[in-house]
Amino acid sequence: MNDTRSGLTASVWTNDPPKALRLVPRVGAGTVRVDMHNYIDPAMPFGGVKSSGIGSKFGEAFIERFTGLKSVIIRY
Repeated sequence: MNDTRSGLTASVWTNDPPKALRLVPRVGAGTVRVDMHNYIDPAMPFGGVKSSGIGSKFGEAFIERFTGLKSVIIRY
């Protein structure tokens, strides 16, 4: 499953959810779906690893890429 240069997304299909959860950390992909493949949640970061792109889209990770932390103090 990891013998590829890309790593955008992967699906794990099983009747044994605990086994899938043990496998997920070993999958070299930015997104791993269990028992599905076409669901996209805009609140979840979506991005690849290896040669499948740089950075993430959607979710908080995407917003942080385009924003910066700034402290503002106002005396009133």
